[in-house]
Formats: sequence, C-alpha cells, structure tokens
Amino acid sequence: MPYFSIIMPVFNGEKYVRKAIASVRNQSFSNFELIIIDDGSKDNSSEICLAECQTDSRIKFITQNNRGALLARKTGVQTADGIYTLFLDCDDTFQLDSLNLIYRELQNHPVDLLIFNYNKVSAEEKIKPGKQILSSQKIYTGRELVKLSVDYFGELNSLCTKVVKTKFVKNAFALYDCRLSMAEDYLISLQIFKNINNAAYFDKCLYNYTDNPCSSMHNVKKEFFSEYEFVYLNALNILHDFSSLTEEEIKLAKNIMIKIFADYFFYTFQKRLSFQEFWKLGEQISTKKYMHNYTSDLKLGPIWKPIYILMKRHKYKCLYFYFLLLQLGYFIKHGKFST
Repeated sequence: MPYFSIIMPVFNGEKYVRKAIASVRNQSFSNFELIIIDDGSKDNSSEICLAECQTDSRIKFITQNNRGALLARKTGVQTADGIYTLFLDCDDTFQLDSLNLIYRELQNHPVDLLIFNYNKVSAEEKIKPGKQILSSQKIYTGRELVKLSVDYFGELNSLCTKVVKTKFVKNAFALYDCRLSMAEDYLISLQIFKNINNAAYFDKCLYNYTDNPCSSMHNVKKEFFSEYEFVYLNALNILHDFSSLTEEEIKLAKNIMIKIFADYFFYTFQKRLSFQEFWKLGEQISTKKYMHNYTSDLKLGPIWKPIYILMKRHKYKCLYFYFLLLQLGYFIKHGKFST
C-alpha cells in the first residue's frame, strides 16, 4: 500500500505537465502513487502522460471525457489506495523533498489533516511565499477550521495545500457528481473539515503555485455562474450542519460566498464584456435572494470595498468604470493589462 496518493487532473497542460510529474518522481520519499486523470485534453497532454506512466509503475493514467475539475479529481480519488491523499495541479510543482518532510511531520503529529504553506510563482518566475495563517503549535478541530475559512478563504481552502487521510477525501468527493470548474476546493474542504477529528499546520512552503493565465481561474465564462451558485448553496447547507455555529458565524460565511460572486464579476469583466453584457449579468445576479446578505462591516481592503458597495446598490455603470480604472492602474504599474 502506498503511503501517499497524489491526484493530478490534466486539461490541455502540455506546456507544464512534464515538470509537474518530474517534481513528484524526483521526491526522495518513494512510497507514493501518482494518479493522473486526463480530462479530455485537446493537445498532447495525454501522450505525454502515457509515456511517463510506461516508465514508472508508481504512475497511473486515466482518461475521460471533459467533465470539469471536480469530477476529474473524483475519478482519481475513487482509485486512490494511499493512506493519505494530496492534490497537484498540472501547472504546479512540489518542492524537492516535500513528501519526506510531510511524512516525518505526520509521524510526529499523526492527524487526519495536515495543512502546509506554498510559494506563488509569477510568470517571471518570481517567488512569493504564502502568508502563515495558522499556528504550528496547535491542534485544530474541524469546527475551528470552518470558522477560520471565513477570514482566510483563499489561503485555507485550497486542496493543493492539504494532505488528508484518504478515507475522508473519498467521503467528501462521493457526495458530488456534477460538473464544477470553479470554487470546488471550498466545497470539498468544508466537507473534509466537517468530518475530521483533528488537524495541524506545517509552516513549510512545500507547493509551488504557478500564476498561469491559461488556468480556469483566469478564464471565467458567463456560464460558470451556475457553478458558483451551486457551491454557495451547498456550502450553506454544510455550515448549517454545524449546529453550534452562531448566527454571526453563519452571516460571515455568507459574506465569504458573496466574495465569490464579486470575484466572478471581476474575472468576467476581464473577458472584455460590453457594458450591455455586464449590465445584464449584474441584473441577473442582483435578483438572487442571497445578494441581500450584504453587510457594510466586512473586513475589506481599499480596492474591494467599493466593489461590494456598488454591487449592493446595483450601481453597475459605476462598477464597470471602476473596473476600467483598476485595469488602467494595473497597466500603469506593469505595462500590460491584467488577464
């Protein structure tokens, strides 16, 4: 039995996937299986992965029609035999010796979930460590992580910075059988938090996240709104299962989901929507009852607070031009428009 199962979905990743696979094969800790799921790639990703699989018995390769990130990962999870499971995106890498460091930490602290830090790697290969969000001196409960996920939505909920006992991962993915390409990490993370007994934080940057302009996060489509909505409604159901959570915590959780919609607005705007399309999208979103869950006391920075206020007041013309100003500011600073 392998100690680690590493799940890596691939979709049109021919430029990156060799490097991702190499970052696993070159680990000093060898007791792992790498499960690659090609999610209907149209490039040469499948051929590259198949060739890698034939040279290393620890690599399993599965192909399927394009079904989205959630179901690609689910396919891999269903075949996982490891004691613990990790996730790797095909355009990212593990740091050298990551598996050995994780193994040693788990021997010292045999928890159900271990969360570790990451590096953010820019297109210019500049490395920026992620910020420390948890204490390495504490053992956490799942309920505590649910509460913390409200304030640290982006940092805490990525599956790629977690190693989880495989039985909890299998249970979490078994609950969903739908196409999701956006925000599925949050949904699965909540299910994991809901069921684990204990968790710890390992303050080492073991994962290299590549800021890839071709990734799904940078290619939001108008059709993805229904996926965001699905995540929102299911996340609320999970939070309500924690009967000991206060109404204030539920309210904060709703505000985090509102952030998903603000992100959706911004990334969709970057796809060069016309003002008419942008207005129509805003009106569609504003009719949803959960958009009335706004509060004015959110802990927001100077860039995001106007977005929340303008969305709340349905000032889409102002919001459109505010995004234009943000793009102009980005151009002045970087010499190119944000994508």
